[in-house]
Amino acid sequence: MNSGLFIYTYDANGNEVESLEKGWWSSTWNGYRKIISQYNASNQKFLWLQQRYTSEWENEERVFYSYDTNENMNYAYHEVRYQTTGTWNKEDGNILFEDNSGAKFALWSSEIDVLYNELTDVNEYSTPKLSELAQNYPNPFNPSTTIQFALPKTGLVSLKVYNILGEEVATLINGEMNAGYQSMVFDASKLASGLYFYRLQSGDFTDVKKMMLLK
Repeated sequence: MNSGLFIYTYDANGNEVESLEKGWWSSTWNGYRKIISQYNASNQKFLWLQQRYTSEWENEERVFYSYDTNENMNYAYHEVRYQTTGTWNKEDGNILFEDNSGAKFALWSSEIDVLYNELTDVNEYSTPKLSELAQNYPNPFNPSTTIQFALPKTGLVSLKVYNILGEEVATLINGEMNAGYQSMVFDASKLASGLYFYRLQSGDFTDVKKMMLLK
């Protein structure tokens, strides 16, 4: 007797970008759960999204991943979407860390104050509807921080960092990028403590945000 069916989709690099779970009822296969994964330029997963189908696909849970300058995962941040309000909410015990030895541990959300900027909901095809630049995390930081942003279409992208004098101190991106949710790690180990600005340009979209480096 048929009970469950899983369909997996992979990108050109062999990364699993979607898994679709189907159940057998009414004499046919029906999709009811979907997992979507997004990867950065280093093929590291930075977004995991779970959707469930009722009358349409709706977002349920998501996890953001961040990596250090050695490309090791240093935390994962889990959120659950409340369907009644449509808002994303952090859950207790969802701040996961990994130390240099590879040991993993968690902090209760009541023990740590996490500042974050919520990205636009991921739609059925995991393509943002609007361009958006998120607040870096962690912030303040030392020496590295993660900058996430959303691109609704493929195009030329510029992501640069400036000091308080308006001088360019780093170019993180200057070229074409695919549509989707992107993540970049900024390593400021060679910079002095202080206030910095990061500026994203993509097509007609431009946004600037502040970040604080504390050594």
